[in-house]
Amino acid sequence: MTCALRPQTSLLLACFAAVALAVACGETAAGSDAAAATDSAAGDAVAADSGATTDAAKDTGSSGSTDAGTTTDTAPKPDVDLGLECKEIQGCLAKCPAEKDVVACIDACAKDGTSATKTKTKAISECAAANCKGVAPGPATFGCLAAKCFDPLAACGEWNGTGSCALSIGCTARCAFGDDACRAACLPGTAKAEAAKMGALMTCGAEKCYSLASADEIATCIADKCAMELGVCKADGWNCTQLAACHAKCPPPTPDKPNACKQLCSVLATKDGQDKETALVECKTQCSTTLNKIECINKNCDDKRIACFVNDGTEDCNAIFKCVNANCQGLGGDAKCIGDCLKKGSAKAKDGWVYYEGCITLTLETDQAKKSQCAFPYDLTTCINHMNGFCDAQHSGCFKPQ
Repeated sequence: MTCALRPQTSLLLACFAAVALAVACGETAAGSDAAAATDSAAGDAVAADSGATTDAAKDTGSSGSTDAGTTTDTAPKPDVDLGLECKEIQGCLAKCPAEKDVVACIDACAKDGTSATKTKTKAISECAAANCKGVAPGPATFGCLAAKCFDPLAACGEWNGTGSCALSIGCTARCAFGDDACRAACLPGTAKAEAAKMGALMTCGAEKCYSLASADEIATCIADKCAMELGVCKADGWNCTQLAACHAKCPPPTPDKPNACKQLCSVLATKDGQDKETALVECKTQCSTTLNKIECINKNCDDKRIACFVNDGTEDCNAIFKCVNANCQGLGGDAKCIGDCLKKGSAKAKDGWVYYEGCITLTLETDQAKKSQCAFPYDLTTCINHMNGFCDAQHSGCFKPQ
């Protein structure tokens, strides 16, 4: 409305200028002949009106004032609405937990959004201001937003996740220390009822444990200092199959990207699940030096594989793959859905799938995948098949078992 009124305001100012000029001319003529004064005033009024019209025309094309040079410098520039939907600024919002002023960051993310986007982000920033103001940047802020502001965040991103607290923590465990955008990317898959549990555990870990020196110390601290929050989050705890699936997706920690992924996966599992996975991994390791590794595993480790993965299904790896693509949008899709497909497989098929899925997941996060323009949901022919070449051993172990 402001921009629409500016030309009218300028014209009104020009009219006042014309009247003032006419009055001034009338006062000058009062000491001389009245008729001449009348003619002079009339002439001046016409001139003033002409000038006002010219100024108004200038105003319409430029400034919004009779002094074009002065007002051009001070006139506010109109906001440019790029029309971004709230879900389209999720990448920007994901970076805000690392900001010192997370509220200002959230508000800034909305500057190119629609009016609806600005309304939704205002709800987020108001929630953050009320509940998370003053929380140290990083995982504590992320945990607070997840616990206290999940509803407005979900409304913005149009999230409809089904993941448990444990699955969500397993997702964040894969993130390098300090990578809050990575952690925030795990939120959309979280079920609404689980978000507060996740946030509470993340906040506790950040406040009490994340300043420690090593990943082992952090995991031990969380198990000890955050036992209550961990217990609520993990519920019954992961079995061996779920633990193996979490471990298979853990990126190897590097000096520039340290993580506590393997340790945190183990913290979320039951003692029974940890023991069975350890026994299977150790048996497979003993077979790694033999000429025929797969034959060795089938002969010496099958009992441990069945103990871990449970031989309660009959489907092979191909059937699991078809189920995942038909129901879960494929690799990288809904974790709970993929877990349900996995339950249908035999112990050998589950074993093969877990490590194949883990390898593909890690490969899809590499620069090579970006060059191949792989993006979720992944195209089977141009993306997944191309990535299979980087996971040849896992692919063979899953789809061509001996």
